[in-house]
Amino acid sequence: MKIFSPRTRGDWKTFIESAQPLRAPHFIIDVTRPSDGCGGCRKHSMNSKVPAQATWRTQDRSPWWLRSSTYGQPDGDYKANCFMDLWHSPHNSENNIQFNDYNCNYHSRSYFCQPKKVKPVPPPAPAPPPPPPAWYCVARYSKKEMKGPFKTVTKAQAELNTQPGNSNNAQMICEMTKAGAKKDPHHVGGKPQGGGANKGFQKWWLNWNQIRQMNTMCNNDHSCKYNKPRKVDPNTKVCGEAKFGTCKHAGLKYDMYTTCGSMSANGLTCYKPTIQYGTVKGGAPAKHSSNRYGDWCKQLGFSSSGASAQFGSRSCSPNPGNKGKLFWCGGYDEPAKKWCDWQDGKWHNQRLDYVCNGQMVTSVTCSRR
Repeated sequence: MKIFSPRTRGDWKTFIESAQPLRAPHFIIDVTRPSDGCGGCRKHSMNSKVPAQATWRTQDRSPWWLRSSTYGQPDGDYKANCFMDLWHSPHNSENNIQFNDYNCNYHSRSYFCQPKKVKPVPPPAPAPPPPPPAWYCVARYSKKEMKGPFKTVTKAQAELNTQPGNSNNAQMICEMTKAGAKKDPHHVGGKPQGGGANKGFQKWWLNWNQIRQMNTMCNNDHSCKYNKPRKVDPNTKVCGEAKFGTCKHAGLKYDMYTTCGSMSANGLTCYKPTIQYGTVKGGAPAKHSSNRYGDWCKQLGFSSSGASAQFGSRSCSPNPGNKGKLFWCGGYDEPAKKWCDWQDGKWHNQRLDYVCNGQMVTSVTCSRR
């Protein structure tokens, strides 16, 4: 309960018709302000809907109403947190409520009470959001292969089961969301992958470390991470952690690719590497003192250490005039290190100028990171 403070003109009308002033010795009301002075004072009508009187309030911060017209009080001699006296009120009309601030001289042993404003019941907590949509990939750690993404765990399970899981073929399904691979793959898509072959999953992992490594494969694989269709075969057209194929150079302004004529069994040696820069294909690296095979391997996603090359004669056919000889340099088309035209350095989206002759790179070998 609190000291009364009618909220509307209608509340005053009801009060005047049913009660008499309670002066003991003063007739006080729960409309106060926390600082000295009078807020909107006499220039504005006294009710809680008037912005100029916003510093006046009730104990429970409920609406209040004294007048809808201006009045000679409060006149400025108010003291913080003191009560005003309804000194000439109520009369016979709710339209003429009168009051006075008069320093802090008003008090009362008795007063009318009313219930405090009841706070509205808070709305129920929102339902938890649905789990994020998932997709699935198959990671084969021993073979450094990735398959997928698959829309359903059933399709991923079918791919997993095309090869038996064993110590020579550690493999599992990754359940993927925007947050990445699910850390614990024992259950994927609501199915018990951890049960292995007995539960219909040809999964195999040695320990939690191997699980984390396969989760890392899924998180690092662009198609798997972003749920994007693969535009190329992931087992012959990726580089770095997997093997050679058609490999995009990293860190260049313009697109450059290395494509292998063939590869070694372990995927780490590229035979007859051919370079594409922009739209121009058919470039062939040649032996040169500025060549940095480790930097080449690093751009392709491999380690920069342990790189080597073999040399011999090779043709740049079917390029016109057998032209396409390249060397490793910086500058010309862009500042970064890359393969450059042997004659004038430039060849981005323009012809190659120098005949392929002498000691050409016939193979390059990189090592995994």
